[in-house]
Amino acid sequence: MKRAARSRSRRDVVMKELILFGFITILFSIPAIGQDMVAACQQQVQAKQYETAVATCQQAANTNALYGNMGLGVAYSALMKWDNAITALSAAISANNRAAQLYIYRGNAYYNYGDYRSAVFDLERAATLEPKLAASLSKLISHSRDMAELVPPKKPTPSVERRSLEISLAANSLLIERSMKLLNKEPQANIDELDVKVNKLLDDALKVDRYNGHAYAERGALYNAQNKKDLAVFEYSKAIAVAPDSTSYRISRAEIYKQLKNYSFALADLTKVIEIKPNDSDPYIKRSSVYDEMGNADLALADLAAVIANSPKDDLGYSMRASFLMKHGDLDKAFADLNTMLTIAPKNAFGLSMRCEYFNKRSNFTAALKDCTTAIEQNSLFTSDGAQLERVTTYIGLKRYALAFANITAQEKKDTFAKDTLLVKRGLVLKAQGKKADAVAALKAALAENPLNEDAKTLLKQLQP
Repeated sequence: MKRAARSRSRRDVVMKELILFGFITILFSIPAIGQDMVAACQQQVQAKQYETAVATCQQAANTNALYGNMGLGVAYSALMKWDNAITALSAAISANNRAAQLYIYRGNAYYNYGDYRSAVFDLERAATLEPKLAASLSKLISHSRDMAELVPPKKPTPSVERRSLEISLAANSLLIERSMKLLNKEPQANIDELDVKVNKLLDDALKVDRYNGHAYAERGALYNAQNKKDLAVFEYSKAIAVAPDSTSYRISRAEIYKQLKNYSFALADLTKVIEIKPNDSDPYIKRSSVYDEMGNADLALADLAAVIANSPKDDLGYSMRASFLMKHGDLDKAFADLNTMLTIAPKNAFGLSMRCEYFNKRSNFTAALKDCTTAIEQNSLFTSDGAQLERVTTYIGLKRYALAFANITAQEKKDTFAKDTLLVKRGLVLKAQGKKADAVAALKAALAENPLNEDAKTLLKQLQP
């Protein structure tokens, strides 16, 4: 199949460990032989100015085919323009077909483009040229081979597909049971025993039908639960390879990429989901969260605006945008969204809890008390608990300290929130009462539970300047 005709969905199959930009230093450690454009190309790539580097390196390629195209290939790879990267790196390889790193870069581009067989060839060629790299490349070669065997996927008979899915669904049931065991804080041995059973079921499902995307996704979920993020990404990649139009697999993989702070790949997955389901709110909300973590507030807000535009009579978009605006301190705009949201859904516990928080920030504690109490009365899982914790701030403002402590105690019994979070709340009440020594003790206890608790650190500095 020609590259130009390849499916875009297959191009999006990516794996973080194949992004080997550590080789940039090796490649560009060779002198730029006094050529200004080549040197500029090198500098821009090293500075991660990839958009600028594309134009510069294209010009540099006219002067020096090897270094110009090499820089161009690296820049295109960073921009995830895999077909362009392949073309540039192929030109660089034509100028020097003995550079192992060039084959690694092109192998990476082929992998992400969906041409796994070519990826295997290039990675194996790199290992041959540089035997010392063979060990580090072996896993990547193995992954590429695994992917190559899955595409194009073959449709099994309905009976085979059904039998395999029944087995993987049984594994899913055990994964739900696993979550409950964790929630109930059962011994790790019980969790491990269940994990063995899940893996066995998934092996059985894939023996029946190796193209069962659900089975790969379930294994991805298991690896993610075990905090084996890279392995989870690979399993979801296999699920996507055999079911490229499945949006749930891409969303799951994007969540892991986000956890790994691999934002470019998270955005690529979520953007693809939006292409497939442009009117679905979930990928816009998730992509907004990625943009937010990247520090791009404008794009984050644009995605939340798209949620509202798609469903203007649904409260979800307004609640998500209000939450974002509250987080970023734009209280008045957040308040407007909250009022719109609560006009649509007057008993929404999440919106009521947020508006309670808004009123607390404005020191309107009477209004805050009404909203927090109404949110608690909805008995909404987690959200009502959050409202009860927010009501502690309200009671502090109203100087009703006994009720503030009662709310904290209620949450301690539920074990919904981390102990350090509740200790900080105790510290706040004690501080408001003027019990400085007791407040300091509570905050120090919070830091003993979680040394990274920034609220505890800030309060301690106020009490112990």
